[in-house]
Amino acid sequence: MKVWNLAQAHHMPKHPVAEAPACRLKKLARAAIVEAGDSLGTRVLEKAANTKCLRNAERDLHNLFRREGMVVAVRPETVRLGKIDLPLIYLRTWFHYLLGAHPEYLLGGFQKDQSAQLLLSTYWDNMEHIMPDHSVFSMFDRETRSRCIPFYLHMDEGVSQRKRAILVIAAQGCFGLNTADRYREAYNLAGVRSRDGVAKCMSGAQFHCSKGSTFKSRFLFTAIPKKNYTKTNDDVYHGILRLLAEECCSLMHSGVVSNGTRYYPICMGLKGDGPALGKAGYFTRYFASMGRDRGCCHECLAGCAGIPFEDCRPVADWVSTIGLQVPWREDRVSPLSQIPGQKESPETFYKPDPFHIYKQSLGGYFISNSIVLISVDLGLFTAPGQSTAVQNVLDRAYADFEFFVKHEWKGKNINHLKAFTKEIFHFAKLDSYPSARFKGSDCMMLVRWLMHLVLNGPVDSDYLMRTGQNLSNQPRKPFEAQVFAEILKGSAGAVQFFHILHTEGMWLACPVAELLANSCDDVCSSYSTLAKLCFERGLTRFRLEPCLHHFAHFGVNMRKQIIDECPYMFNAASHLCEADEDFVGKISRGSRKVHAKSMTRRVLDRYLLKLWFEFST
Repeated sequence: MKVWNLAQAHHMPKHPVAEAPACRLKKLARAAIVEAGDSLGTRVLEKAANTKCLRNAERDLHNLFRREGMVVAVRPETVRLGKIDLPLIYLRTWFHYLLGAHPEYLLGGFQKDQSAQLLLSTYWDNMEHIMPDHSVFSMFDRETRSRCIPFYLHMDEGVSQRKRAILVIAAQGCFGLNTADRYREAYNLAGVRSRDGVAKCMSGAQFHCSKGSTFKSRFLFTAIPKKNYTKTNDDVYHGILRLLAEECCSLMHSGVVSNGTRYYPICMGLKGDGPALGKAGYFTRYFASMGRDRGCCHECLAGCAGIPFEDCRPVADWVSTIGLQVPWREDRVSPLSQIPGQKESPETFYKPDPFHIYKQSLGGYFISNSIVLISVDLGLFTAPGQSTAVQNVLDRAYADFEFFVKHEWKGKNINHLKAFTKEIFHFAKLDSYPSARFKGSDCMMLVRWLMHLVLNGPVDSDYLMRTGQNLSNQPRKPFEAQVFAEILKGSAGAVQFFHILHTEGMWLACPVAELLANSCDDVCSSYSTLAKLCFERGLTRFRLEPCLHHFAHFGVNMRKQIIDECPYMFNAASHLCEADEDFVGKISRGSRKVHAKSMTRRVLDRYLLKLWFEFST
């Protein structure tokens, strides 16, 4: 709990810094009243000190904050699911509050005016070319669609008390807060007044909600300790899915009335990592179900008999199977599948995340295998008289990376990696397949280092500068030339892929979309080629993993939009979960500071208190 002068609560500084338990606050308030008597004259302080049981101190303080109007006007409710009483904030409650008090958080920085109507109508006009079979186009005419607000659901597990999991579920709008500013700037520069010109400015201005404070773009539904939704309480998890599905259907059909106008929130899908999507969708075909003829992808039949998932070419056999068969059993369908979406391909409701697929999976495989291959197998960091022990070679490779970070890297990201070790790379023996999992920022920094290393050569320890030798142009052996060329192509492709995702808006022009698809192809083809080269030479490197196939889908999906001649291609950055990871982390940290028996309720209370300060600044 933050400490401040309760008598001046409405004029407190933007960033209070001191912290203390709620019981300590009440003791201090009581001591101040006893010492000063009636001279203080502070009604709020007297209420803070008024308690008979310090064990309920936090509850009493939250009630005080609520009475003093220091929390957002959203009231959590309790629902009985199985044997658990679960506190939560209904989606309808959130939309009613936000449309009335802060519509800009749902409408890209716009208020409920003509610009907001243009924002929504333009979004749906563009989306109609991407997914023409979506239910929204059969349920609403074009005029009504200017009041249909798209949003996503997100669920993921964070780390709570004693390193146990806590499931965080939240809703989020589709538009970033900077959309309004981008539109005004584009509108003033273009100087156009025609309907098509204004719509073009709005399409170019729409930005995904991956930047800015996550408290202003993510809105908490509930947070549940793992023991309350697993094992004997497994029915609680399924009950939560039913609640979400019922709410999304109700919002889409009956809408929410704000100031006499009815708006229709439309759920566009569920975001999350692979395990979260697989569990919520009741998938029988996804990465965790690897086996003979079982399939590893919920979007296509890759991994089934005669359809190898290892083929990542744009013309692979699995491309023609996209959407042919749903990835769940007919007798066990997730409640979320009831939410109206794409009629011909309901599995597209579950949105794969580029962040987890590459930065948390494929990128780790690519980096660890590349480092082991060039340092241990090719001996790039060995010289006469130096030890060839694996750990010593990895130490010299890390020294090169450290030189890059300290003297050559010009970005803002900070390196968190302290060493290259056999444990980090899971490289116990020479015939082991390396693998690693890095922080997202470290992953991209390592990829940039690999690209820089190939282009400029390793650091000369005598002169403390790089040799300036392009390793792919001047190899010691013919085999090395192709290895370094593929590492360069894969690294450059990954950098370009995420650069486009993060810097471009929600909609991509055709040339940018082609560049994105090409960079995706470069990543996949370089990994596959490196795996083949190593296999031919008996090296256990670059094991083909399902994440390679999942990443190839981004390129295939983008090329499909290009072939369909969509006016604007949809940027997969809207499905990124990097900002969601930040939000889940904040909620999880709060759960580690409350009593275990009332964790969900206290997390919601603290969240609403924090939100009041965020919305007030």
